[in-house]
Amino acid sequence: MKQACFTFLFVCLGLSCFGFLKSSGTAVAQEPSPSEKTIEPAVIQPTDKGDEADEPAIKTGVRKRNLIRAKRHNREVVEIGRPVVVQREETKDNVVVIAGDAKIDGIVRHDVVVISGTAEVNGEIQGNLVVVLGGVKLGPDANIHREAVVIGGPFDEDAGSMIGGERYFVSLNQALPDFGWLQQWVTQGVFLARPLPPQVPWVWGVFGLFLLVYAMMALLFPRPVQASVLAMQDRPVGAFFTGVLAALLIAPLAVLLLITVVGIPVIFLLACATILAFLVGKTAVYSYTGQQLIRQFKPEGGALLLMLLLGAALFCVIYMIPVVGYLAWGFATLLGLGGVVLAAFRAMRREDSRVPFTPPPVVVMSASTTAGSATPSDVPPGVSTAPPLELVVMPRAGFWRRFLATFLDFILLSLLISLTGPFFLLLWVAYHVTMWTWKGTTIGGVVMGIKVVRLNGAPVNFSVALVRSLSSFFSGLVLFLGFFWVGWDRDTQSWHDMIAGTIVVRVPSGTSLI
Repeated sequence: MKQACFTFLFVCLGLSCFGFLKSSGTAVAQEPSPSEKTIEPAVIQPTDKGDEADEPAIKTGVRKRNLIRAKRHNREVVEIGRPVVVQREETKDNVVVIAGDAKIDGIVRHDVVVISGTAEVNGEIQGNLVVVLGGVKLGPDANIHREAVVIGGPFDEDAGSMIGGERYFVSLNQALPDFGWLQQWVTQGVFLARPLPPQVPWVWGVFGLFLLVYAMMALLFPRPVQASVLAMQDRPVGAFFTGVLAALLIAPLAVLLLITVVGIPVIFLLACATILAFLVGKTAVYSYTGQQLIRQFKPEGGALLLMLLLGAALFCVIYMIPVVGYLAWGFATLLGLGGVVLAAFRAMRREDSRVPFTPPPVVVMSASTTAGSATPSDVPPGVSTAPPLELVVMPRAGFWRRFLATFLDFILLSLLISLTGPFFLLLWVAYHVTMWTWKGTTIGGVVMGIKVVRLNGAPVNFSVALVRSLSSFFSGLVLFLGFFWVGWDRDTQSWHDMIAGTIVVRVPSGTSLI
């Protein structure tokens, strides 16, 4: 408070003195004395008395030059999308150019940074010169006091140029013969915040490739796409915020798995699940958008592909708009991811409400069975000879319950990785075949309360367990799609369940599985 008061008083005092001096100068100008009139021409006009008489004129010229230089001097220069020129009589502190070229003929007191552009230097840079995704051309009068760093472009240096520090030159021309394509995309796309710049042809090829992948997803996996479309149609706001939450949790979950060490292989499974959810989600978003355009079609069969193409065409136009294109891409990605997650949750909630499996008719031995018949005669009347079917009609186990059981088994067996080494896969197969044949479940399955049974209710034997274990590798070949199939299949069967003819059921709490 005191400092502010003193500052205010000094400002008032300065203004008063300025007003007094101004009024005094005006009075003198109105009534000049004769002596002053005779002295004034002598001060302005130089005489022939030597260097001492020329000093006032020299000082006046120096002041004018300093004033001109001060007007041309700016401390910082930052430009985006426009070139920067530092003329020979100019002095700057720092120069930063993004998506533009820089021409330095004057003096830069500190650093020059050029991103996605070319730096032409024929002046003095008293700091560092850094050029990323661009080239450098040094003239004969170029003088760089410190380091020169060039990443991605050519480095043309004149023999008369000087560089006081080290030269760091990273050329990408060997790996990318025509590096201008990436610079053009960065300039026209990234810096303008749009995924599809019309001036860059190869970006349209990438978009067409992704569109082909989305079309394959719609044709090969219509049920997951339809489930995601229905989830977004019923709860669009909930799907968007679910996608935001899922996107925020992916990185922390990966870090936790990395910290546990034993969960490092699960990171690959998480990455595959994220990629698959991204593809299915974008396919669902484009299909949902096309559905709003043609409401008379239903998301089935060929209509789903038609809606996909219409929605992709609309988003293609939006992606070309600066800023709006990036916003639309991010919104579509989060909405699609949330739609996939909601569809998976709905599938898990429907497990308990599904129609139970209808067992085949039970054959009951009659009392009139003779001893010479083909059927056993020692079976008491009224006793069923069919396999036990009470497990088949139990609720089916969903994806997350089965995933947690497998994760627990992996943690248990990972303690033996140091002992088995490359034979860990053989140990994995032997463990599951033994446990399924013996008890129909594993240790992780006991914890989660699930059991593997055959479709006819019979227990799993050695041959069925071996086929199921080996075919599980086939389920993991295509981004683990065979395992995720549990969340979409009506009978909650994975690919290896379909091959082996098995299902996974949830046993009632309190039932012993050992």
